Amino acid sequence: MRKTALILALFASFAPSLLAQTVDEIIQKHIAASGGLDALKSKTSMRLTASFEMQGAPLQMTLIRKRPNMQRSDVTFQGSSVIDAFDGVTRWKVNPFMGVTEPNKGTPEETAETAEEADFDGPFVDSASKGYKIELVGKEMVDGKEAYHLKITSRSGREADAYIDPETYQEVRLVRKAQTEMGEQTIDLRSSDYRMVDGVAVAHSMQMTAGPMDMNIKVDKVEWNVDLPDSLFKMPAPTPAPAAQAPAPTPTPPTPAPQP
Repeated sequence: MRKTALILALFASFAPSLLAQTVDEIIQKHIAASGGLDALKSKTSMRLTASFEMQGAPLQMTLIRKRPNMQRSDVTFQGSSVIDAFDGVTRWKVNPFMGVTEPNKGTPEETAETAEEADFDGPFVDSASKGYKIELVGKEMVDGKEAYHLKITSRSGREADAYIDPETYQEVRLVRKAQTEMGEQTIDLRSSDYRMVDGVAVAHSMQMTAGPMDMNIKVDKVEWNVDLPDSLFKMPAPTPAPAAQAPAPTPTPPTPAPQP
């Protein structure tokens, strides 16, 4: 009886460290499956083009990102673009379909959220130095297959749930809260069809659910280390209003000729 109690006490003492080692192992294998730390850190910018449908309408998306935390997405439909950008300090948007035709700053909550999301390397690279806490919840089913469930908590307390395939060590699902045009929504992103592009694994098929919206995204092209001027991420000045035209001068009536 005393031996059993001693074994249980020893297990209780070492269980947290064993769990931490397991989390570290999963993260290390995930980074290796993504291409390795050297390959990931050799990338300074990215341009991704994709296509998807929303409520039967075809849309095109271009996503650009640049170290350390700049990003911008342009979603085009019928010649108009919805822009959502972050220059490292300011988040701004243009959405003509919501009546926002001039650049508009995001709320403080949106900006703080984007500042974390825009991290070029994501939470698994240098997670401790960036203030992330990552815990292994256990194994759960994702689309009929077991996956490691990792709970990610940022320095500010924002939480996300990542699911890692135990065979490929690729991320197959990510669930998080996000501020959208319709308020806070749960974003559920499922990723598949990983392909190596210039030494880094990139998902080429994604299914995203955001509130009532459901989108199947197909990645058409990924480019690394492209030239992306910082100006692409900066919020442009609003278009100046047209100057008011001065009224036309009232013509002076002709001086009548003297009468004979």
